[in-house]
Amino acid sequence: MKDTKYKILAYFDNQSYRKLFNEINSDYAENLQILLHNLSLFSYDVLIIGVILYKENISNIISAIRKITQIPIIILTDASSLLCMSWKKELIYAGADCVMDINSTIEEVDLQIFSLARRNNKQKITQKQSETMIDKGKLVMDHKKHKVFWNNVALHLTRQEYNFLLI
Repeated sequence: MKDTKYKILAYFDNQSYRKLFNEINSDYAENLQILLHNLSLFSYDVLIIGVILYKENISNIISAIRKITQIPIIILTDASSLLCMSWKKELIYAGADCVMDINSTIEEVDLQIFSLARRNNKQKITQKQSETMIDKGKLVMDHKKHKVFWNNVALHLTRQEYNFLLI
């Protein structure tokens, strides 16, 4: 998991959950303010949140995150919390994509990250391809004509270079 190609943001409300963070190659938010700040400024492929049952109103936090971004969210919590199906439903209905036991193996978490990030990245590419003109200041991309301009000067890019800019 340390060499994953996905950009991950992690937040854990319990220090004991941070053991997992050591095995995940990700940015770490020390508190909720930093978490929301990073989500509003940077692009991540997956958000992982480790929580204790009802320590914080995580459903409201997830709802707030959904107003900022559609990033895939994995919630990690202890098994006793998962036994409470209403807690799991509440998290999923609030916008979490996956709720897992904090003691899940790194391989299980890695598979969820891969699955959600892959789906999210495909949606981003499809959305970008549906846009005919992308104007980001000096950079203009005409997807219909497959042309790129920098400061009104046409750039001759390879397909890989064009697709990189498109993402």
